[in-house]
Amino acid sequence: MKTLGIIALFVLSTQALAVSQDPELFTKECPEKFLGKVVDATSLGAPLSSPMLEKVRITFSVLKTERGSIQENFTLNVLKYGPTQFEKDATYEVEMSQGFLCSALKVE
Repeated sequence: MKTLGIIALFVLSTQALAVSQDPELFTKECPEKFLGKVVDATSLGAPLSSPMLEKVRITFSVLKTERGSIQENFTLNVLKYGPTQFEKDATYEVEMSQGFLCSALKVE
């Protein structure tokens, strides 16, 4: 069982390395990219059985679309305790694929 975990970790790390070394691959995997300002963050609650899965609806005012077709006001549901914590009135460069977040970088 330990060997299977090590193999899975190796495969995932090589895929992450491939994406970091080939930006064109990341563009294909995440075809939507925009610059947006967070105008609202609304809690959507959590399932009774798992409060760590609480979601937040983030509403962006889209300032610039770089790839894909993004509406002027765009909403995205993310985990409240996920890797990206969005701040109201902050601007982010967001990359997505089919409504799912690929990356979000806060822009100063």
